[in-house]
Amino acid sequence: MCFSYCESNVSCLETVRAYDPVVPTALRNRPKHFVQHCMRRLARATADISAHGVRMMSSDTFAVVSDTSQYTVSLTSPVPHCTCFDWDKNYLPCKHMIAVLQLYGWNLLPTEYSQFPIFTLDYEVLGNSGLQACCPRTVSNAEDDVEPDSDISGNTPPTALLDAQMLSENNVEPDSDGSGGTAAAQLSGAQLSTEVDSIGLAKLQSRLRQTLAQLSAFSYEVQDADFLQQQLQSMQYCVGQFRERAVSSFPKRYRRRIGKRNAASSYLQRRLQTMRRRRRRRMKQAQKNSKLQGILQCWSGVESTILNA
Repeated sequence: MCFSYCESNVSCLETVRAYDPVVPTALRNRPKHFVQHCMRRLARATADISAHGVRMMSSDTFAVVSDTSQYTVSLTSPVPHCTCFDWDKNYLPCKHMIAVLQLYGWNLLPTEYSQFPIFTLDYEVLGNSGLQACCPRTVSNAEDDVEPDSDISGNTPPTALLDAQMLSENNVEPDSDGSGGTAAAQLSGAQLSTEVDSIGLAKLQSRLRQTLAQLSAFSYEVQDADFLQQQLQSMQYCVGQFRERAVSSFPKRYRRRIGKRNAASSYLQRRLQTMRRRRRRRMKQAQKNSKLQGILQCWSGVESTILNA
């Protein structure tokens, strides 16, 4: 077995290296790339998401508000999911998912996902000592890492109290069963609509294009013909609505964005085109000169023949 592979596994053990106290217990004794990915998202989650922005919708579904947008985090087995672009791109914990795990505990992460071979060390390489070091640190036993009702920073009251505070601040009465679920959902929808109104036009257009790109990718995997036909009719209706509201009657066919938006790149392209034209002219002139030189050599040969005769 390759020595570098064995070394990379052994070097991640908590008995070999000293982890920073900031690193959650659930992320220790794991591959380096997985820990680095999660720690980068953990820093963003701490800075961008507060406990007020995380709401439990069900036992394994959460709504997370970040950057004036609401995302849905589902921790269902066997694979969790988030509606953000980062999850669709990497299928690794995003900042919204990490914010939920930091708030409610890393034990909510499905075991099938957390113990996936890519996210764990190779026990065959580590042996019994490495297995003993890793087993107590699995996600399922990481309940002592973060208190279920603590904030990402560790200073937030329980979630039920937060919901009651937010409902009382907005004069919303809870439901008859005391859960306040319907009122909380209405409040969340009102907040989301207010946040959407504050988003700029360019940002909305960009998010719409990203959503359309995701639809295009999923269209290759759907096998239900009736569903596809229904969605096709819906999309055709949406195209008609967009055509009525478009500034121009026909959509523009933009070139590469680097040439449209980047002035320095456009200047460089113009310079390159000028240099290519000059090079072509020099090559044509060199061809003409070579032909003319050949004609002159031919005439000189004829003249020398005539003089010698």
